Amino acid sequence: MDLKTLKQIYLDRLAPRPDVRWGITGAMFVLYCVRIWTTGAFYLITYCLGIYLLHALILFLTPKGEMIPDPFENIEDDDYIPETIDNEFKPFIRNLPEFDFWMFVTKIVGMAFIGTYFDILDIPVYTPILVIYFIFMVGYTTKRLIAHMKKYNYNPFLQSKEYYKK
Repeated sequence: MDLKTLKQIYLDRLAPRPDVRWGITGAMFVLYCVRIWTTGAFYLITYCLGIYLLHALILFLTPKGEMIPDPFENIEDDDYIPETIDNEFKPFIRNLPEFDFWMFVTKIVGMAFIGTYFDILDIPVYTPILVIYFIFMVGYTTKRLIAHMKKYNYNPFLQSKEYYKK
């Protein structure tokens, strides 16, 4: 059996078990944080990891569809026609499904963890600037994403259709 087949077997076994999958990824992330804390280095890799995780989260939270544009493109407010979007119920289909989101996050955390073993990747940076810029980016991204959710009337955290009780 080759490595590709073995990988696919394990992925197929993990597919119906999100608690195990996210537990493995969480353990990898904790190991990464311990490695960063003990070495006191590789802050640029950690910053890049945060940016990639933010990008994956944006893809996970935005809907897939031809009528709803990307929340971070420069679009005019006149392009929105509520009659063509809001008249019928459509299920919330994500740009990045949960399994693919998990795979992306796991690969990125694994690559960042491996990157901490190469001294050439320990580029000296002034850490407070990275932290301030990252906080600014998260705040700006969150603001744009919430505005996009309100404008196009979707909520990625609720998966059920609205219904009325008699």
